[in-house]
Amino acid sequence: ELTISHTSTVNDIQLARTTRFIVASDDEKYLCTSVNNIGNLALRNPGIILYAQSRLRTSDAIHSETLYRANARMAASYYVDYSSGDVKDFILRFRAVFGTEPSSFAYSGYDTMHYFASIVATYGRNWFKKLPDYSERGLQADFRFEESATKGAVNRGVRRVVFTPDLSASLK
Repeated sequence: ELTISHTSTVNDIQLARTTRFIVASDDEKYLCTSVNNIGNLALRNPGIILYAQSRLRTSDAIHSETLYRANARMAASYYVDYSSGDVKDFILRFRAVFGTEPSSFAYSGYDTMHYFASIVATYGRNWFKKLPDYSERGLQADFRFEESATKGAVNRGVRRVVFTPDLSASLK
């Protein structure tokens, strides 16, 4: 990207560069070392974007702020956006009833029941024929079914998570 204003001189021209890293491996040590090194590089070069596997979020060997510094992008089958009003409401209601924080299992159960109760309420007894036509974004997971090669349908709902250096993460 070249940025030039109408009054620019040659000395005013700045090139904005983005360096993109894709890290994909089954080797945990390699993944963690690579991601931590990219995060350290991002301290000196803010134009870095990292594309990585979602399992890195739970690795103990990844420094907590690394994914944020590296502007990480990842596709995940589940992710809770704690800035969402619906999530905040769910947490308050869950605490009131159970006296504890909701677990991943609680979010999964809520999302699954909400999706299927909603599709049944909308389409009635033949709801299963409408799976590909009915999508929903849950608190933790998304539902977007596609017909499979065999009988039934497959959920292809994926969340795109973006981490930013201000230590925030958002769904895109």
